[in-house]
Amino acid sequence: MSDLFDEEIYEPSRSGDWEGAIRLQERSLTRLQRMVLDYLRKVYPSAITDHDMEAHFRDHRSTWRARRSELVAKGLVYDTGRRKMQDGTQRILWRATTWTQPNT
Repeated sequence: MSDLFDEEIYEPSRSGDWEGAIRLQERSLTRLQRMVLDYLRKVYPSAITDHDMEAHFRDHRSTWRARRSELVAKGLVYDTGRRKMQDGTQRILWRATTWTQPNT
């Protein structure tokens, strides 16, 4: 199945092929998106802020936040709902999405 822009859309079967859906999403990642996702998976189950991520990559430009935001849009990263005080600011804690097969 394709969308308006001829991009492949993955729809899990009724049995819930979540691994296939993830593989399809990950095939389209850029090198920088892959670096961010790999780092979030490395620290899992911990969650990190954008500030933590920038420190890890030793780069405080918006590049890493933008890539994380793109991963959120793809459903590969999510806001944990928790906050961490850093530099006087409450910052969102982000975590890589884990996928488990739903109980049938």
